[in-house]
Amino acid sequence: MLDKLRQISSPFPFFVSGNALPPATCSELEAIFGLSLPWHDHDSSFYEVSNCDVSDKVAPRLLTQLTRKVSKLTDLELRPHVAVTAQLMAPGQRVGAHSDRPLVGFEAVRLVVQLNRDWCPTDGGVLLVHPNEDDATSSHEFPPDFNTAFGFVMRPGSHHSVTPTTNSRRSVVFNFWHVGNNEHLGDHIAAVFKNMKFSDLPRAVQVIAERAEQQYPEQVSYRASVVAMALMRWGYPPDIVAAGYETALASALPDLDRSDDFLQETTLAVALAQWAGQLYLEDYDIDYWERMVSVMPLAKRTAPDRLQDFCHAIL
Repeated sequence: MLDKLRQISSPFPFFVSGNALPPATCSELEAIFGLSLPWHDHDSSFYEVSNCDVSDKVAPRLLTQLTRKVSKLTDLELRPHVAVTAQLMAPGQRVGAHSDRPLVGFEAVRLVVQLNRDWCPTDGGVLLVHPNEDDATSSHEFPPDFNTAFGFVMRPGSHHSVTPTTNSRRSVVFNFWHVGNNEHLGDHIAAVFKNMKFSDLPRAVQVIAERAEQQYPEQVSYRASVVAMALMRWGYPPDIVAAGYETALASALPDLDRSDDFLQETTLAVALAQWAGQLYLEDYDIDYWERMVSVMPLAKRTAPDRLQDFCHAIL
């Protein structure tokens, strides 16, 4: 499984396999395209493809094996949940350069397996890897040969595209979730910051914010206010809300090496509020998650009741 493997680090980390799956598994996946499926057509100038969720038509054992293999290849801890999509491109369709950035609550790793028997160069549908958003230049080209695969971690810089096809192009996409980004996380983050008004922050925090807005770029002071809002909505008193605001201004995680239980809870709360703010304001950032790893064992052991819902959502 995923044999004849090459791992490439630039312009972003990805891997390709020249012999992705056993023959019997390929036949099972090919048979899916012969079913009557509720295809969803995308026909924009950028993304021309039909796809369908076929997760329930793929053997659980295969998903378990692929998760284990992809986790090892990417050096990431992945959740057992896998979504599988059948993808079909008709003659004349293409996919423009894009990065598949990792959204909160969505997949973080993709594995694309090609199922195009007797493909020839004139058929098109070549996957291109780009060093930037400009689809006029590519650093690598991968034809959709039968039983080849392309896998990558979704990051803002993972730019790729598919050239126009002259024949139908069939592939199956396996979508893997990172351990810190479960499928319900987006809903939880939206609930934490629903109807957010910075005027609701404690007066002491507003005074600090007014000064900070004169000294820091807008995006920095705004992020600090978002962090403070999370702490306030979790029920923390004004002094801890203010501590969260000031720590966020410094763009640093608080020191969690504390022996005093109160200080330890405070620093844990501030660290988790910073993570909540990151998830609310930007995409899911695996690098930021790695900075948060030291917080997680402490969160599991000592998180107070007011943080239990959030800890459950991210752990």
